[in-house]
Amino acid sequence: MSGTYRTKRDELGSSKIQVVVLWGEVVFGASGAVSSSSGDGWTMTKPSGTGLYRFTMDDKWEDVLGLHVLHNDNSTPADVGVWLQEEDFATNDVLDVTHFAAGSAADVTSGHSVKFGVVLRGSDV
Repeated sequence: MSGTYRTKRDELGSSKIQVVVLWGEVVFGASGAVSSSSGDGWTMTKPSGTGLYRFTMDDKWEDVLGLHVLHNDNSTPADVGVWLQEEDFATNDVLDVTHFAAGSAADVTSGHSVKFGVVLRGSDV
């Protein structure tokens, strides 16, 4: 077999490519507050603001490459979603997201949970 096989590392000129997915689950309580969570590498809090949630990362990251969300609520399906509102990795290692239901910002209903994966690129790239 002839030819040259080029890897993504060759194209980018670095052997330090670091892409990580942080998986987790959050269960919500009264007023959309975080009541419990599972996963590593992050903490989620509920700042003031309807539907606003904040991920604080344990490590330094360069960029968010993706956010995957699965909303679990055991009720009739609704028009729900999450919007990546702001990322502040340069200073605070923070990612803010807003939860939507029926087209408007809304706190997650008590007892519901969200499973997610945050795809991040390392800061040494």
